[in-house]
Amino acid sequence: VAALTDEAWLEVAQADDARAWAHYRAEHDLTGLSVEANLLRHRRHEGVIVRCGVGARPRDLARVLAAAHRTGTGVVVSVAPDAGIDAATVTAAARRVDVHVPGVIVEDDATLSSRVAQLGQVVVRVLGALAPELRLACEESGVRCADAPVVMSGHLELGRLLREQAVSRTLHRYGRVVDDVRSLTAAGR
Repeated sequence: VAALTDEAWLEVAQADDARAWAHYRAEHDLTGLSVEANLLRHRRHEGVIVRCGVGARPRDLARVLAAAHRTGTGVVVSVAPDAGIDAATVTAAARRVDVHVPGVIVEDDATLSSRVAQLGQVVVRVLGALAPELRLACEESGVRCADAPVVMSGHLELGRLLREQAVSRTLHRYGRVVDDVRSLTAAGR
């Protein structure tokens, strides 16, 4: 979308987040089977590390903070010393989208890379330049590293912050289809 101010761009993005969240927060079963449920659902990660590298833009930071807030995912902002973003910039970006950020960690790529393995089930959302050592540390520890450009699309931005789960349930007992799935779980079967 051309010729939008940063504020208008963020408004459009947040409106699209609301539409996308309606999809992501619901379970989906497209199989239509009466004897089995094959659910696709989305769950939040334990947290998001928003890594601001060289070239990170305050508007993009505000965009990612808004997306994380929409999903209910906690955020830690990690800033490279040479990124050109300081605590005041992070605070201003958070205020633009009515989000609270508990703090900012200023750390070089080596320091963040060394602690990635202890972060748990998080997503590292990279804004600006991504150091090869950080990408490698994420790959080696199984941490998702999302370094695609920040976009207005709620479906894409929220999707980067969520994990997919596929859940299958049998809806029959000894070949008899159960009318009410809750009867299986209520009976402890």
